[in-house]
Amino acid sequence: MNIYISRKKLYFLVIVVSIIRLSLTSFQRATFLPDISMLDDFLMYQAAKSITAGGWLGAYGFMTIGKHMLFSVWLAFLNLIGVSYLFAGQLLYLLSSLAIVFAFSPMIKNKAYLFVFYLVTLFNPASFADFTLRVYRDNISVSFCLLVFASLIGFALRVEGSKTLLLWFYSILGGISFGASYLLREDGIWLIPFIITGLVICVVRVLKLKKIKVLPRLVALSMFGVFSLISISIYSYMNYRHYGRFIISDMTSKEFYNACGAMTRVVVPEDEFNPIVTLPLSSRQKLYEYCPTFAELEEYIESEYFHRMKKDVGNGVYDISGGGYYWAVRNAANLLGYYSDADTAKEFYSKLADEINYACDNNLIESTKPRSGINAPITLSRVYPTIKETLSGTLSVLLYRDIVCSPEPSIGSDIAIAQMEDYLNAKSFKLNKVYTDKNLIIVTVYSNVASVETSLVGLDGCEMQYELNNTTGSDIYVKELLIDGKDTLYTDYLRRYISFDDQLDSVLLQFRVKDEPFVVAPDVTEGMIDMGIFMYGIEYIGEDYILGDTASYAFLELWIYRSMRVLTFIYRCIMPIMFIIGLVCLFISLFNSRILKKADLITMFAVSVSILIMAFLRLAMVAFIEVSAFGIGTFPMYFAIAYPLFIVFSFTSVHCASDLLYLRKTNTLSIKT
Repeated sequence: MNIYISRKKLYFLVIVVSIIRLSLTSFQRATFLPDISMLDDFLMYQAAKSITAGGWLGAYGFMTIGKHMLFSVWLAFLNLIGVSYLFAGQLLYLLSSLAIVFAFSPMIKNKAYLFVFYLVTLFNPASFADFTLRVYRDNISVSFCLLVFASLIGFALRVEGSKTLLLWFYSILGGISFGASYLLREDGIWLIPFIITGLVICVVRVLKLKKIKVLPRLVALSMFGVFSLISISIYSYMNYRHYGRFIISDMTSKEFYNACGAMTRVVVPEDEFNPIVTLPLSSRQKLYEYCPTFAELEEYIESEYFHRMKKDVGNGVYDISGGGYYWAVRNAANLLGYYSDADTAKEFYSKLADEINYACDNNLIESTKPRSGINAPITLSRVYPTIKETLSGTLSVLLYRDIVCSPEPSIGSDIAIAQMEDYLNAKSFKLNKVYTDKNLIIVTVYSNVASVETSLVGLDGCEMQYELNNTTGSDIYVKELLIDGKDTLYTDYLRRYISFDDQLDSVLLQFRVKDEPFVVAPDVTEGMIDMGIFMYGIEYIGEDYILGDTASYAFLELWIYRSMRVLTFIYRCIMPIMFIIGLVCLFISLFNSRILKKADLITMFAVSVSILIMAFLRLAMVAFIEVSAFGIGTFPMYFAIAYPLFIVFSFTSVHCASDLLYLRKTNTLSIKT
């Protein structure tokens, strides 16, 4: 049965649901983490402030261009025009949803089907999940990836009938979007397979046209590469202007990749092999012995100072995981003064790579063949766990596991959070407040080695009686919206509220990890203090402080979050069914010879298959990093792009099969969905 709606009705419905979508997410509040996200959220925020002040990404150090930092440029731009980063992120996703869906409009003639396609893509709960509320690049990275897909698909399906100007638009949009995607994330290169496939399809379709149409369309298509290059070059030039190096990041630079590749050449004995430890202690010890430059790092990497960078990697062994060894190396090099400027850092890693490769090539160290890159080598022992984790990730995406749309409460001092609210033009989700009439110390303390024991003693050395309230640590999970609109907070006991009756000047605050002696905490109330195997910071010392112990929502906000949970449940029910139907339709198309009768159907089928492969590629990439580096479980934000890609695959696969069935029924080449 065909459901018909006119073009005007389609536009009207699109505008209505777009307004509803933006209104739905306009109530969301941000999660600011200035105390515990120094290498992520707070890093991006600080770099954005530096851009606003005219200092690009800030003074050079091991973190300044250690990541792809375009999100900081985005934040600075939004600050300049006075727009909330939350609203801008949601608006960008709306536009990318429009682009990806209507890129297929030359093939999908049924406007009702096109509208439902847009509706399901637009209201995808992962697009407004809690990880999009942080001040981090996941707020916009999915949108730019979708724009890359949309641009190549839109170009390929319009090669024959559209005006050249529209093809220029798609090509330029794709070039800018790929440049942005690559500058947002170090793994932005994952889009390359689809880009190559898309460009090949576009070129093949162009070459089949009349000669008079070929050259203008090829020139238009070339703009994809031109504007990608322009985007990346402008960003690299800014790094050159401020730091003397024409690169995107010194962590993805050739010399750093070569140094990390050389480090990971060292063969790990079979009885010591741990899949998530890329550079174990045994390998580091060999490098210390035969490589003088690497030996300089030992005093820091193996010191108590770096114990917080190690974790339990199994069987009670504490070591640096695969996701942390290169940060340990960079941090140690920074402490040794090799990050005084970008050229000094470059020379250090070039020398480091040369020394290690020399030791390996001359059999001083048992090693594998030369390689370059920061990730662990792909070995047979990691293949099965990666496949298993990929399948687990696929189920997580289809079932929308761990998708929560209500924000986590912000963690940090009131002053820091207020400054972030002002700069980012966004309200944060903060804890409710109640009063205490006791003296109070608020301290944040953490260690990657073990839990930290807290003690409060008087000047006579005797332990005092006090109340210890563990609350709002680094992992706060808003589990259930209660009837009264309050959330239950679960925590890993990082932030501690210590209240007592004695005089403030007669107490000592102490910490210890495991069976180590207690360490007295200096009375410092700004920033985090590194004490070797743990870090701590005193946020407040005083009395009559306002404590936060619960989080609540306004009435309307409460019901919006409840509706989001219902929506997530609906997607959890329908997406597995849609995906299975999409796979069935894919096989129907694959084994139907009529698909060869029309070029548009071949293109549609190729695009649908490519979208599916790209979704699985993303899931496999995340799975490999999980089993070879982190071992902490994957989170939705890492494979967020897979959610809309599975939706796009399902709709396009069904459409392709339905067109083929219609061809069989009518024995004509007309297209009607």
